[in-house]
Amino acid sequence: MSIRDNYIPAFNLIAQRHGERYSNAQIGPQDSLRETIGYTRAYVVEHTTPHFRYQYYHGALSGALTRFPVDPADRPLVHLDVGCGPGVFSWVMYDYMASQETRDPCRVAYYGYDHCAAMIELAHLFLECFPDRYEFRGFSDLPEIAKTLTEEDLSDCDVVVTFGYALVQVQHDPAALCHFATLIRCALPSRSCIIVAADAHNTAGRAAFRHQCRELETALNSVGVTLENCLIPTFRSTMSARLTME
Repeated sequence: MSIRDNYIPAFNLIAQRHGERYSNAQIGPQDSLRETIGYTRAYVVEHTTPHFRYQYYHGALSGALTRFPVDPADRPLVHLDVGCGPGVFSWVMYDYMASQETRDPCRVAYYGYDHCAAMIELAHLFLECFPDRYEFRGFSDLPEIAKTLTEEDLSDCDVVVTFGYALVQVQHDPAALCHFATLIRCALPSRSCIIVAADAHNTAGRAAFRHQCRELETALNSVGVTLENCLIPTFRSTMSARLTME
């Protein structure tokens, strides 16, 4: 069974065991596990449209991987999710790879970074509840994940970097974009590297998202990374591009 079929039952079990507290739309570094569970209920599990965030991320990822195909049967694939939250983009990546005949989702190396340690804890709690488990290495310490990626030999790997509802959340924190760019730079050089982002797509959200994509591009340029073939559809807050070293 897909993770899509399992993450809501998994959430209900986690919430029953650990409790929850209502959270605002943005989680801070010091928020508790109960607050991250409350956030996940409000913004992932109980959206007015069932599976909205999962499906939105899935559409962004499948569109990007149609433009820039990768196949872990050919060479190692690394997934780096920036602002990973409870791990939704890794669930989407796993299910997408499992749906492709020649691709094994367990051959993907999954990494996630979130500034909230409790979110990383929650991501691992989800994995413990899924019937099919995969290795997800989650970090809340930026220097630690940067060091880990730098020490890996990614020169023969395809790398997919994802942002899910993270760019707009840091629109008043330019230092965060610099941190994101520095982290992405640690995944290069690789055989290929693409970036996929998805965010809220109401009118105000689209404008903020486009602004943040430009700001991210500036931050990437400052560390020697260039966006190529960047595509941002007119009526959606999604972006895909290839990343190269200058």
